[in-house]
Amino acid sequence: MIKQSGVFKIFNEMTWPFPCGGLSDIAWRLRYGHPNKKDLLVAASVINAYQSLIGRSQKRRNEICQKLKAKPDFVYGQEQATAQAEGGTTDE
Repeated sequence: MIKQSGVFKIFNEMTWPFPCGGLSDIAWRLRYGHPNKKDLLVAASVINAYQSLIGRSQKRRNEICQKLKAKPDFVYGQEQATAQAEGGTTDE
């Protein structure tokens, strides 16, 4: 199962930064703006993911890239947003 939370995708017990438009904004803030703590943590995770990918075989890199490109089966926070839009609650 592929799960997504913000700018991260989760699969095979691994968490990877999701290559979304938000990363471009973070890159801009890192170069020209004033990055916040979240920006710095996301940037650190991208660096870590890059290092991890380089150390893997071509076959494994391809598998990871396919999972990153795939539509997630579950998006964290989506159920809360849907319930709030419908006037419900998300209390568990």
